[in-house]
Parts: sequence; structure tokens; C-alpha cells
Amino acid sequence: MRLMKLRISDRNTITLAKELLKCTQKYEAISKATLWRHPIKFLFKGPKREEILQRSQLIWGEILARYEGIMFQMFYRSEGTSSRALTNPEWQRIQDLVWQLVGDHLRTIKDHKMLSGVVWDAYSAQLDESDPILALKPKFMLRQFVDEMPTSDERGVLRATAYGSQGDVQTTGKELVNLIKSALPILNDQLVDHAAEVHSLTAGVFKEAEVKSYSEPFAPYKTWLFHC
Repeated sequence: MRLMKLRISDRNTITLAKELLKCTQKYEAISKATLWRHPIKFLFKGPKREEILQRSQLIWGEILARYEGIMFQMFYRSEGTSSRALTNPEWQRIQDLVWQLVGDHLRTIKDHKMLSGVVWDAYSAQLDESDPILALKPKFMLRQFVDEMPTSDERGVLRATAYGSQGDVQTTGKELVNLIKSALPILNDQLVDHAAEVHSLTAGVFKEAEVKSYSEPFAPYKTWLFHC
């Protein structure tokens, strides 16, 4: 189990979305298997379903960990800066509701590229979609592309400073500012590499022509990541 978890954590988010949808489709196929139509699937239905379910939960847990920082930002904006923080049981209850909603959608969608939009909708369903919440949608959609960046200080600094992911930022001051500055064109490269599908991957937030038009100093990314 531990080796499986490590392998999952090394995969990028878009790949995990594809595998999560595949697991869901397999689970549904096995669940519907009958003795006379799919005897092998039927005979091993119980153990196989449990195996696929565990795999799905591991993948979802990894995806959730990556989006947790931006999800907290969404909830704090919804609650207001003066509101109390969510308790652990409250947060867990929200996660359970979101997983249920995401699971329901995964049974009907055919394209893994829709997952970020599905997750956004599932969390938004727990909130009032006010302007402060909607302002975070581009940042939410960019999270998957940060994971597409090569392993580097630039990727690490965006994960830590923009999304609050675990990991120490060793630089401060001007050095940190320069590192973020050098990270933005690398992030843009990932969107350009996925330009043909970026509309689907981001639920329409970004468009092919738009991401191809950005240039130095990539100010829109800085705004979405740090100032919205």
C-alpha cells in the first residue's frame, strides 16, 4: 500500500484525474456484472471492487492534498475574515460531501479533463458563489499546471507560496521575488503545451488563443496566484 501511495504522489494531477475516472468506470462495470453475461467479473466482484475502491480513495486523497490550500482560501472567503476557523470534524464532513458529489459526477462524465471543473463545482456547492469566491477560480484551475512543471525550485515556490503546500521555502526577500518571477514563464509553458485542451481542463476559464498570447512579465499569472 505504501509503495502504491508513493507512486501516486509522483504523478501529475492531470494523469491522476485520468486514472481516477478509469477506476470509476471499472468499478461501475464490475458492479453491473451478472453471472450469465460476465461470469469472471461476477465471481470476483467483491474483492475486485474493494481493490478499485481503495485505489480510487488513494488517488482522491492525493488530489485533495494538492487542492487543499486553495480550498481553504475559498472557505475562508465565504465565511469572512472575522469568522471562526472550521473545526476538523466540520472540514472532514465537507470533504466527505465533496467526495460524494465528485463520485456521482465521475459516473457520468466521459472525459478526465473535466475533473477540475467537477471538483470546483463540488466545493462551490458548499458555498455562496460570491465575487470573492469566483475570483479564485483561475488560481484553482492553475493548480494542475503547477504540477506539470518540471521538478524545480520554481515549482516548489509556487506550490508553497501560492497554494500553501507542505515544503519549506528557503529563499526570502528579493531572491524569493526573483524565483517567483522565473517560475511564471515555466507555468505558462505548461498551459501552452496543453493549449488545445486548456478550455476543457479549466472549465472554460482559459482559452487556447489567450494562453498563447501571454508574454513577459506574465502579469496575469502573478495577479491570479497572489493578488485575487
